[in-house]
Amino acid sequence: MIKIWRLLSSGTPQSITFEQLLAENPAEYPGHRRIIVAKCFMSVIKLKHYGFIEISKVPGTTHIQNISLGPRMIAQFAANSTV
Repeated sequence: MIKIWRLLSSGTPQSITFEQLLAENPAEYPGHRRIIVAKCFMSVIKLKHYGFIEISKVPGTTHIQNISLGPRMIAQFAANSTV
């Protein structure tokens, strides 16, 4: 979750891909990449559930194309920028 927050809150990318999340922390051991993928996927699902991010998927599959800020985070940024 921290990786997602860091990448999206920097303001540089408007959206990120799942591949960008995995590229930031390369697997050191054989099979470790699958564990990282599972952890990232569960974090993405939790953040989506609570409205922190929005996900766009390839229609008909579970492949995640883009991850962008959700309504809850956009509202938080708007509240912080007006203060």
